[in-house]
Amino acid sequence: MLIVKDLTYKVNFVDTIFENISFTIKEKEKVSIIGKNGIGKSILLNLIVGNISQFNGEIVKKDLNISYFPQKFNELNFKTVADVFGLHNQVTALNNIENNNADINDYEYIDGHWDCKDIVKEKMKIFGLNFEPLRNFNTLSGGEKVKLIISSIINKNSNFLILDEPTNNMDYESKKIFYDFIRSWNGGVLLVSHDRELLNLMDRTMEMRKIGIAKTKLFNYGGNFKYWQQQKFLEEQALENSYNNSIKKEEIKRNEAIRTTERLKKGFAKSGRLASDGSIKAARTLQQMNREKTALKQVANSKATVEKCNNNISLIQEKMEIQQNIYFKFSKTTFSNKNLVNIENLYFFYNTKQIFNDFNLEIKSHDRVAVEGSNGSGKTTLLNIINGKITDYRGKIKINTENLIFLDQNCDFLNLDTTILDNIKHFNKELPEIDCRNILAQFLFRTDEVFKKVSSISGGEKLRTALACVFAKKESPELIILDEPTNNLDLNGIKILEDILKNYNGTIILVSHDKTFKDNININKIIKL
Repeated sequence: MLIVKDLTYKVNFVDTIFENISFTIKEKEKVSIIGKNGIGKSILLNLIVGNISQFNGEIVKKDLNISYFPQKFNELNFKTVADVFGLHNQVTALNNIENNNADINDYEYIDGHWDCKDIVKEKMKIFGLNFEPLRNFNTLSGGEKVKLIISSIINKNSNFLILDEPTNNMDYESKKIFYDFIRSWNGGVLLVSHDRELLNLMDRTMEMRKIGIAKTKLFNYGGNFKYWQQQKFLEEQALENSYNNSIKKEEIKRNEAIRTTERLKKGFAKSGRLASDGSIKAARTLQQMNREKTALKQVANSKATVEKCNNNISLIQEKMEIQQNIYFKFSKTTFSNKNLVNIENLYFFYNTKQIFNDFNLEIKSHDRVAVEGSNGSGKTTLLNIINGKITDYRGKIKINTENLIFLDQNCDFLNLDTTILDNIKHFNKELPEIDCRNILAQFLFRTDEVFKKVSSISGGEKLRTALACVFAKKESPELIILDEPTNNLDLNGIKILEDILKNYNGTIILVSHDKTFKDNININKIIKL
């Protein structure tokens, strides 16, 4: 059982990320944590694993043997494939023995592990991997690294998995294998993910949510992601109605109190007893004194009412989650029907590996195309050939538009060393700065946020910056090419991107392993590699 009680974490003991978070997870329960980027989900997992120390609170891990998959898996610094399974020295020693290059240390490393190569190959089978045990880990693709690390995790004698974005770089076939594993897993799971299919396999959803100005709280929902969506919708409706009614009542009381104060001041002004600084001149008669006493009491009561109403309004507002929605309106660009992309007899080799062999493709205006295939099948290569980044191929390629944009998951066309505002001005030189700032405001960059350096912002903020730069133009792009655009986005960022692409009337070519995302943006053509 995992028990977290009154957990508080502060960066440098000053800036509070979250405070007084408490929850319990049973030994075989599967639980997800969702929430916006930067809210502290990965920090919470690292606190539980023990990679960082909690500022305050208690974490009890009772009878748990935990395996952990970190989001930043490249920081694990594995040397080889065998190293992922803790067998690098043994496999190296075995190679030396087999090649008659061994010394006494190699026999000590083996220590009875004569089957170390077979163990590595057997453990890789869950995802259909078949690498040489001493292959350099850094020569693998991101998806291959993820599958290898997860293979090592789920083959350990663990009864509880803590997983941070485990499916982020997996192809869909590998995801399905992982989903099946999670369904059959007989232990506990605590995961952070924006993979909605995976989230729907959980028993319970916990949401980290920022409310009011700076408070982050954990909200517990007794079901999977779909259940959370339903409950959140009902909750938001009820809270919005309650919020509007409560605010309205408090504003009525406050305005009445303000009117009472103004009316009394006018009475004193009419009698000539209101000084220029707003104070009341001394009473001259007993009758005036009695009237003044009553009036001042009413003024004091009215001021107290105004203050109380303001406090009540603040308390009501603190209960509301901070919500921001993009309200960008597309230009009314219309695109003629034509063959937009024609590829004939494409041949391409990457080093000595053949990626395309007599490949043909036709994409028409308004098509919404998803390119699918396993990791390493050439999906990103195809996008780079279409957008002109790769030119050393054989075959005929015709792109019947110059008005296209390529968005990879890192938004590489942005200048990292300049600000958000500088970037939109650079790509839209004809627009006055005030128009650029107005468009950025529509993409949720307001006031001084436009002066943030692109190098310092999150993946979701980069994508919003890139979209603002692209769609600020009078004419929308005729073709948008996207390579894994949801990889660095939280659930709210994915929804924003879905809403934008659903309203876009041009052509889309997309690589994504997110089936729900593809369904939601109305993909109508699949290219299998």
